[in-house]
Amino acid sequence: MQRPRGRSASVWALVALTLLGALVRCFHLTHQSFWVDEAATIKYARLFGSMTPAQFFDDLHGPLHSLLLHLWSHLFGTGELALRSLEAVLSVLTIPAFAWSLQPLNRPKTLWIATGLLALNPFHVWYAQELRNYTLFMLTGVLATGFFLRISLGTQRRFLAYGVVNFLGFLSNLAHLFVVLTHGLVQLLRGRSGRGLWRGLAVSWVLTLLLMGPWIVRFWDRHVEVSGALEPTMVPSGEKLRGDTSAPLAGVPYAYYAFSVGYSWGPSLRELRSLNQGMSLDALRPHAPAILYAALVFGTVG
Repeated sequence: MQRPRGRSASVWALVALTLLGALVRCFHLTHQSFWVDEAATIKYARLFGSMTPAQFFDDLHGPLHSLLLHLWSHLFGTGELALRSLEAVLSVLTIPAFAWSLQPLNRPKTLWIATGLLALNPFHVWYAQELRNYTLFMLTGVLATGFFLRISLGTQRRFLAYGVVNFLGFLSNLAHLFVVLTHGLVQLLRGRSGRGLWRGLAVSWVLTLLLMGPWIVRFWDRHVEVSGALEPTMVPSGEKLRGDTSAPLAGVPYAYYAFSVGYSWGPSLRELRSLNQGMSLDALRPHAPAILYAALVFGTVG
């Protein structure tokens, strides 16, 4: 029995986009040497020894990534190319996963445009070449969103899979919380679900919380209580949390802008840093046409 021609073309299109994404992610993979955050990743992965369960749960950001990197290094070595190749692989896997996640929307044109944009997204390529946990975080976020859309649109009731993937997402990066919150907000805005759907989502979220239990308990005992992080005197009133390195308020919309078009177009980070000095917008004025154009395009799309 032959496959439908349209489906075969879709498979080849996805293969082409995935290979294109792999090409740009592997190009100059070791052009930059390791920097301090990547050194911290190597430290937590304990490449040159064993990793105990206690050490796994002691990792605040990305214990699952640390475990994967630990196992990866034993298979492929500890050189820059070997270690960073894990990020490239995870980033490339996100491309077909992203296309899969959008299938329930039943909008083929949107699916292919969005997948193509992801394959060439400058930030996604950037993090594919950095030894951090963000590629795994994005992959689990995409998978969780795919299961959520199938649940929300009624095509599949994969509550268990959704809960497990959310668990893996939290172990990849605590920022996965915003993925789950976004799912809840989307479901609220849809406003046409029965109790059964909300009950299933709630069970999935509770399952995630239960699976996270050992990590939460150990982290609370070893880090939160010992450090006194919840004491009101930890941050003096009226002072910036990180002193002169605190991000300006203008950095919030700039972050959205940079994630949309990359660093190569518009104000640089050095210029943005000058916004800390009295919140002056002088650094942004030379780039006003680019910023306004991006605002028009993405505002229209949104």
